[in-house]
Amino acid sequence: MGGLAATRLAALRASIFVLAVLTSGCGSRSDPPEPREENRVGHRREHPALPPVAAPAARTMRVPVLTYHRVHRYETERQKSIPDLTVEPEVFERSMAALKRRGFRSVTNRQLYDGLFKGRSLPTKPVLITVDDGYRDAVTNVLPVLRRHAMTATFFVITGRLGDDEYLTTGDLRSLAAAGMDIGGHTSSHRDLTTLPQAELRRETAGSRLQLARILGHPVYFFAYPFGRYDANVVAALRQAGYSVGFTTENGTHLSSSRARTQPRIHVGRDATPEQVVAYAEEER
Repeated sequence: MGGLAATRLAALRASIFVLAVLTSGCGSRSDPPEPREENRVGHRREHPALPPVAAPAARTMRVPVLTYHRVHRYETERQKSIPDLTVEPEVFERSMAALKRRGFRSVTNRQLYDGLFKGRSLPTKPVLITVDDGYRDAVTNVLPVLRRHAMTATFFVITGRLGDDEYLTTGDLRSLAAAGMDIGGHTSSHRDLTTLPQAELRRETAGSRLQLARILGHPVYFFAYPFGRYDANVVAALRQAGYSVGFTTENGTHLSSSRARTQPRIHVGRDATPEQVVAYAEEER
């Protein structure tokens, strides 16, 4: 196929894909069925469809989900975070090394989805590493460490801040995905979703998911609530947007298929030592 013809075909596929994401994730009150093969235009092999499961079999798995925000030297941040949300780079490196030494293995969104909803086995001592907000530290300080230790992470991104000072660019986001990292939704503007009227709630959930799909060329299925805030209306909006799994800030290590969009996580703060991070992952909660 000639270069011009191939370019036109790729553009057509991308257009069909974005339309499919828009129409499948929003506006329906029932969970969308898993797409048929011919509807998976634009899906790369490493980004399979992980659609919402309407009535999953009851299943519980022990998977500690560690939550980071910034991995940076706090004194040099231009956009100051809450101090407890910044972990020093050398501490993050030692923490990942400590997890590996204790036998923990990071898992991907696909592995977690398959375990929760299909009953497939996970590695011994699985751990899900998550990084919220979408600071550029993700590519400068987090990704190199993950690569050195053969680990993966899920980056929950605020789409309205992409390109802002100290935040990821769209190119950075694609680089993370190309490196084997997972990307998840974290709204457009990081507001408390429980306070929003319905139209704004849709923009923050479905709208931000569509924007990520346009940037990455594939849909995302995992979501983290800003401030961990949710209610029944917010959870319903998440389902209607096409998200399969949602994470709160509630403390715990056991994930459940019956509460797919209200899973617990473990906050890793500034003062957590590598030994404490391992203890967080090993503790029964």
